[in-house]
This record gives sequence, C-alpha cells and structure tokens, in this order.
Amino acid sequence: MGLTAYALLPVPTSDRKPYRLRFAVLVGAVALGVTLAAAQLLPTLELTGYSVRAGGLPFNERVSFSLSPVYMARAILPGYDRAVEPEDIEYVATIGVSAILILTMTWRRWQHDRRLIYLALLGLILALGLYNPIYLLLARFVPGFAHFRAPARWLALWSLGGAVLVGGGIESVTRGLVEPSRRAWFLSSAVLALLFMWGMLGGEASTATVAAWIVTAILAAVLIWVSPRSPRPAALGLVALILIELAVSARVLPRARATAP
Repeated sequence: MGLTAYALLPVPTSDRKPYRLRFAVLVGAVALGVTLAAAQLLPTLELTGYSVRAGGLPFNERVSFSLSPVYMARAILPGYDRAVEPEDIEYVATIGVSAILILTMTWRRWQHDRRLIYLALLGLILALGLYNPIYLLLARFVPGFAHFRAPARWLALWSLGGAVLVGGGIESVTRGLVEPSRRAWFLSSAVLALLFMWGMLGGEASTATVAAWIVTAILAAVLIWVSPRSPRPAALGLVALILIELAVSARVLPRARATAP
C-alpha cells in the first residue's frame, strides 16, 4: 500500500511521467510479484477460510495497539533508559529529526522528492488507528483493514520516508546548501522544543532521556551553524552523532534482551 501511494502521488517536475504510464508500470510490478508469490499466496488464501480471522476481526481487535497521540513524540524520539511499547517504536534519532528540519530549510534550493514527506505523514496518520476517524471507517468497511490489528505498525512508512529525508538533510549539508535564516532557526528550535515537551507528556521520558535529547539537539545546532564554512566535516559529524545515538538508544530496545542469558 505504501508503494502504491508513492507511485500515484504527484512527482517533481524533473521526473514527471503520465499517470497512465505510471499506473501501468505499477500494475505490471504487482502482477509480477503476485505471480512469483503465488506458491505461497494460493495456499494461504485457501487456509484463511479456516482462520479465526476468516470473517474479519472484532472491531475492537482491529484498532488494538493503536498509537496514542500522547505517545507520538516518544515514538519518533529515542529513549535511553527504557523503551516504550514495542509497537510504537520507529524513531530516526534526535539528530535525524534535526536533519529533516535542515531539509525544510533548504527545500527551495534542493529539489527532493516530496512524495517521501507524504509517505512519512501517511504512516503517522494511519498509525493513530483508534484515534483517527478515517482509520475507523477503513477498519469497519475495507477488507484488508478488517483482518489485521496493530495500526501502530504503519509507522514503518514513517520510518522509511523519515530515513530517506534524513539522508536528504545530510546531503544538503554536504553540498553546502544550508544557510539558515533567523526565522528558520526559530521555527526549528520551536519544533524540537514542542517535540521534547510532547515526549514528556505521557511520563515515559525520564530526566536522563530528556537531557540526552537536549544535548544532541545542541550538538546538531552547532554542526549546522558551522556547516556553511565546513560542509563536509559538519556532515560527517552529523552522521557520526546519528550512529552513536542509534547505537546507545538501541541498548534499551526489547530485541537487546530477546531471551534469557
């Protein structure tokens, strides 16, 4: 569904192809994929008639494990001492969020594929599940949505789109395209501050985690500040910080202790 949305959304003028051609390519790709997977799909289709989900899940089950708006910021910001609900984890690091903000500063000078933003937003919107009126209609009337639960797993689209946008922000720094205005600095700082306060709402973010968010955001700001004069070192610094932040925060994820010693 994510690839379908990506294929049919408006594209940049530099890559504009007729919708008819794009739709035909999409249909051909899906047909090829279904054909290759038929050895698995056909028996699965037969067995679904015997499944407890044959007629669809009860409505409460369809919207179970939805991402609460209260915890949305915690879903896209890393934790350092304890993880939130495993279904709600799809973060791109605090430095990653900063890199996305860099991209918004340089958007007019660098023609990125805006469909990635739409894809990321689609993931966030559908992940709300129970708290999204549109999803309630989909879960009640659309067969695919009626047979699955855990809407929070739509965050995978946010993770995909967000990760590529982070790369776009880092590339903008590398190419020396970042010259933030005072207005850009103010808006970026306001967005990060709002995210940090939002992340503290549910009481899931400890003092250590909030302090780490602030420190990494300050380090990112310093590197962005010096990037017009030293673009490549600044970009390498941002990449290094992202890797360190992801490595440290990954230590508290459930997969780090998947079984007994």
